Amino acid sequence: MYLRFNYFYNMYLQIKKAELVPDAIWQDNIDFYNTINLFFIYSSIWSMSYVVQEKKKIIKPLFKFDITHKVVNFKTEWIKYMWSKKEILPHIRDMIKDLNIKSVFDWFAWTTRVWQFFNNNWIQVISNDLNIRSEIFGKAFLLNDEKKRETYIKKINHLNSLEWYKWYYTTVYWWVDYDWSSVQPDGKKRLRQMHNTMKLDAIRDEIDKIAEDEIEKSVLLASLIFALDKVDSSLWHFSSYLRERSSRSYKNLRLELPYFVDSVEWNDIITGDVFGALSKINTDLAYYDPPYGSNNDQMPSSRVRYGQYYHIWETIIRHDKPEVIWAINKRADATVEKTYSIFEDYNKKWDYYVPELAIFDLIKKTKTKYILFSYNTNWRASIKNIIQFLEDNKYKYELRNIWYKKNVMAWMKRTYDWDNLWNKDNHEILLLIYNH
Repeated sequence: MYLRFNYFYNMYLQIKKAELVPDAIWQDNIDFYNTINLFFIYSSIWSMSYVVQEKKKIIKPLFKFDITHKVVNFKTEWIKYMWSKKEILPHIRDMIKDLNIKSVFDWFAWTTRVWQFFNNNWIQVISNDLNIRSEIFGKAFLLNDEKKRETYIKKINHLNSLEWYKWYYTTVYWWVDYDWSSVQPDGKKRLRQMHNTMKLDAIRDEIDKIAEDEIEKSVLLASLIFALDKVDSSLWHFSSYLRERSSRSYKNLRLELPYFVDSVEWNDIITGDVFGALSKINTDLAYYDPPYGSNNDQMPSSRVRYGQYYHIWETIIRHDKPEVIWAINKRADATVEKTYSIFEDYNKKWDYYVPELAIFDLIKKTKTKYILFSYNTNWRASIKNIIQFLEDNKYKYELRNIWYKKNVMAWMKRTYDWDNLWNKDNHEILLLIYNH
C-alpha cells in the first residue's frame, strides 16, 4: 500500500511541477485519468479541489472516465423552490450510470438543478421550457463563455458599487418597519427591505446598459436573482409573503458570480411547448419533471398554477414594470388562462385525468433511448395508471421510490385548510423507461 501511494504521490508532484500539461494528455489519455483517479482513491490527504485548482480541465476527463466515483460533481446553484431536485441527484446518477448517457433533453427545466448536474459533468444538455426564467438560466449556465469569467466578475463588482435610488421595485415591493411586521397600512405584505429594493432598482437598470450580449446579460441577471433570493421574506414562492420578517431580509444585497463550468459547445435551449420541441430531439435521455398541480379534490385548479408562483422573477428579467394586483402585487398579466398547463389540468376525460393522457402522449412521441420521469405522489396523475400504460404498451422500466421532505407550504395552517397535506405521504418517484 505504501509503495503504491508513494508511486502516485511522486507522479502527482511531477504533474504539479510541470504546471502546464499539453491538452492532448488531459483530453485523450485515458490511462492518465485512471492513474489520477487511483491517486485520489489511495490518498486522503489532498482533496480533489486542490488538484482542480492546479488544472481546471481535469473536471472533464474525470467524469468521462467514471461517473460512478466520488469525483462526480453534484454542486449546483439554486434559489428557494418548492420542488427542488437537489436530493434526488445521487439517485438519478445511480439509475443511469451504466447507460452511457452523453446527451440529455430536459423538459420543464426551471428547477435547473438536474441539467446543471448534467452540464457540470460534461454531458450535452438541451433545455426546454415555456418560461423566460428558464431561458435566462439556460443562457447563463449552458451557453456561457469561460473566457469571459474575469469580465463577468468586473461587471458584478461594478453593479455592487452602484449608488442606490428609489424607483419601480422600491415603490412596489419595499416595506416600512412596523415591529418586525411586513404588513403595511394598506393591508398588503411586502417582500423586501428598502435598502435592498433601492439596490435592485439601480442594478437592474444598469444591467441593460452594460451587458454586451444576451449571454452576458443572462449571467448578470442570474447573479442578481440568486442574490435577491438570499434577502427576501417569502415562502419559497411569491403567492404569499411572511407576516413577520425573516432574518435574512436584513442582510445586504450583494451579487456574486454563479458557480458554473465551461459550458458544452453543443448545448442548446428551446423555448416553447414540449410537444413542439420533440421533433428536434435526438438525445440519449429525456428527463421529464412536469408541473404537479395537486391531487386534492377540494383544491380549485386555479390555486396551483405553477406559472403564477414566481411572477417576480419574470418581472425582474423582463424589466417591464407591469401593473400589479392583489395583496402580493402580482403581475396583472399572470392570469390562470395565460399560465395554464395541460399537466396541471384538474379535469377528467374518459376514465383518465387530462394530465395522465398528456403523459401517455408524451411518452409515445419521445424518440430518445431512455426516458426518466420525476414524479411526485401529490400529483393529479396516478402512478398506477402510468405503470399500467407502460405494461400495456410493452415498455421496460425501472422505478425508485424516494421519501421526500414536504415543502414549507405543507406545514402552514392556512395551507392545511385547503390542501390537507398533513396526512399525505410525500414521495418522489424516479421512473426510468427503456424506449422502444
